[in-house]
Amino acid sequence: APVGFEILTTDTKEGRKRLRQAAT
Repeated sequence: APVGFEILTTDTKEGRKRLRQAAT
């Protein structure tokens, strides 16, 4: 998802956690 990707770029640590939840 583009949203998760953007968050990951902003904050790898927080983005990764959010991306993982979004992937679920």
